[in-house]
Amino acid sequence: MDLISNVLQESILSEKKLCQANRHLHLAHGLIYRRDLGMLSQALFSALLIAGCLVVYEMGIWKRPAKRLHPPR
Repeated sequence: MDLISNVLQESILSEKKLCQANRHLHLAHGLIYRRDLGMLSQALFSALLIAGCLVVYEMGIWKRPAKRLHPPR
């Protein structure tokens, strides 16, 4: 049961980070039309940093070694 709750917590955290990166991208899109390059670069950097960290985090979980069902012989 702990494994299921851990996976659910990790997926909720990932979803929150993805939404946060999406908000930064929407902010950057609005800043393109305002031609505010300083804020645009900051918003894009934040979005890419969050998304990059999320990808690395997900890859770390994905490459976790699987538990063996049977002991080695």
